[in-house]
Amino acid sequence: MNYSLRYILLIWFIYLATVSAFAQKRKRVVSYHDSLRTAIKQIYYIVPPDTVPEGTYKRFYRSGKLEAITSFVNGKQDSAYQEFYENGAKRVTVNYKHGLRQGLFESYYPNGKPLQQANYTDDQQTGPIKTFFENGHPKMEATFVNGAPDGEVKEYYPEGSLQSVITYVKSQQSGPAKTYYPNGKVKSEANYKNGVLDGFFKTYYDNGQPESEATNEGGKRSGVMRTFYRSGKLKSETNYKTSTLVKPKVLTPDGQINKERVLTKFKNTTSQPDGPARTFYETGQKMSEINYANGKATGTAQYFYPSGQLKQEIRYSNDEQDRKITSYFESGNVQEEQFFKIR
Repeated sequence: MNYSLRYILLIWFIYLATVSAFAQKRKRVVSYHDSLRTAIKQIYYIVPPDTVPEGTYKRFYRSGKLEAITSFVNGKQDSAYQEFYENGAKRVTVNYKHGLRQGLFESYYPNGKPLQQANYTDDQQTGPIKTFFENGHPKMEATFVNGAPDGEVKEYYPEGSLQSVITYVKSQQSGPAKTYYPNGKVKSEANYKNGVLDGFFKTYYDNGQPESEATNEGGKRSGVMRTFYRSGKLKSETNYKTSTLVKPKVLTPDGQINKERVLTKFKNTTSQPDGPARTFYETGQKMSEINYANGKATGTAQYFYPSGQLKQEIRYSNDEQDRKITSYFESGNVQEEQFFKIR
C-alpha cells in the first residue's frame, strides 16, 4: 500500500470516528400529544448538557402526519422551514440562517393556491409583499422597508376590483388615501400627515354624488364641514376650529384669584363647532341654523318647517345653561313657550 492510499484511508477513518462520536453525543427527544404516548408530537435532538435543538426537527399532527420540518445549528434554525396541512399540502416555506428568516416567504391555502408572498432580510419584511384571496385574486399589495410599509398599499375586493390605495412613509400614513366602492366609484379621499388626517377629507355616495367634505389640521377638524343628500343637495354646513385649553384659575382660601393663566393653543384636543351651523331640507329650504362659540350654542337658534316658516326658536344664555324655547304653528302663531334656568 503506497503512502497516498494510506493517507486517504487515515482521513476516512478520522471522519468516521468524528461522525460516530458526534452521533453518540446527540440525544433524541420525543414528545407526545397524549399521556399514553401513542401519538408523537415532535422529534428533535440535543447535545447534552445543552437542551437546545441540534439537527433535524419534526413536528406531527395527532394523526401522525408531518406538520413541520426544519433543522437547527447551535439552537438556531439554519435551513429551510416547511409547514404542511394535515392533508399533506404545503402551508409555509421560508429559509432561516442563524435563526433569522432570509429570502422568499410563501404561504398557501389548503387548496394549494398562494396566500402570501414576501421577502425577508435579517427577519424583517423587505421589498414587495402580496396577499391573495382563496379564489386566487389579489387581496393586498405593498412594499416594506425594515419591516414596515413604505409607499402605496393597495387592497382589493374578492372579485378583483380595487378597494383602497393608501400611502405610507416609514410605517405611518402620509399623503393621499382613497377608498372605492365595488363598482369602481370613489368612496372617500383624504390626505394624511404623520399618521393623522391633515388637509381635505371627502366621502361620496356610490352614485358618485358627494356625501361629506371637510378640512383637517393635525388630525382635528378645521374650517367648514358640509354634508349632502344623495341627490347632491346641501344637507348641513358647520364651522369648526381647533379647540383651546382654558387653564384653571388658582384661588386663595378666601376665594380671591391668586394666579390666572391665559388661553393657550392646546395640541391634540378635539376640534369643536365655532360659528354658524346650518342644516337644509333636500328641497334647499333651510331646516335649522345654530351659532356656536367654542363648541357651545350661543345667541338664538332657529328651526324651520319645510315651507320655510319658523318652527322653533331657542335663545341661549349663561354659557348655554339658560334658554328660552318658543315653538310656532306653521301659520306663525305661538304654540308654546318654555323657560329653563340653572339656579
